[in-house]
Amino acid sequence: MFNKKTIEDMNLKGKRVLVRVDYNVPLDEKMNVTDNTRIKLSLPTINYLIGQGAKVILMSHLGRPKDAAEEKYRLTPAAKELEKLTGKKVIKFDETFSEDIKSFIDNEMQPGSIAMLENLLDLTLGRKKMIRLLRKSLRHLQMYMLMMPSVLLIVPMHQFQALHSFYPPCQGFF
Repeated sequence: MFNKKTIEDMNLKGKRVLVRVDYNVPLDEKMNVTDNTRIKLSLPTINYLIGQGAKVILMSHLGRPKDAAEEKYRLTPAAKELEKLTGKKVIKFDETFSEDIKSFIDNEMQPGSIAMLENLLDLTLGRKKMIRLLRKSLRHLQMYMLMMPSVLLIVPMHQFQALHSFYPPCQGFF
């Protein structure tokens, strides 16, 4: 017997829904997505949320950036591909969190719209430093919840295979 709540058990109209997706997709030298299978796999969840009037905030990683932000690891190509597949504008942020993002989600984002945060591994701290800090502090998702209390209303885990990882979207759910 399945006794866990799913997004189908909730009233999503106007709710902020942060979705962990797997957009670690291959890119060509011109930064075009060469295989959109992973993006397509997230469409049933995203389309359901949009259809229910949720404010959809997507987070993913792409590649393994080193200590500094690298253009080739930006999620912009994935956002463009998602726009093609859904026919909806995807608001793409260049950061994983900022007061501007929080303000946009709280005050400007409309129900049924999609926003995408920047690569979760592409933090200004640098991946190695971030992991060192995280091991000494709260689990990473708890840190996100402290930073983004207005955002984390409902958090479905679309990329279930990443639950073992030690970075923002994967710690603190269970």
